Amino acid sequence: MSEEAQVRSVRDLVLLWGDPPRAAYEQLAADVGGIEWSATRDWARRGRIPAEHINAVVNAAERRGFQGITHALVLKLVSEGIAA
Repeated sequence: MSEEAQVRSVRDLVLLWGDPPRAAYEQLAADVGGIEWSATRDWARRGRIPAEHINAVVNAAERRGFQGITHALVLKLVSEGIAA
């Protein structure tokens, strides 16, 4: 099964970066750069990623080899998180 099939929310996306969740927050923050781990924790909790970080998240996912993590998918997840 591809990673894309498993990613149904911003939280799912953030947690691709590791387990336990704190490790995922730290790794994603390090990959994005210039943010604290608490920011990525808040993204997962709120279901939103600030627009200025979406490109960095997609690029970081690509560098890590996560299949199917595209700008379109991230924007879809964020829009669903806002609507929820």
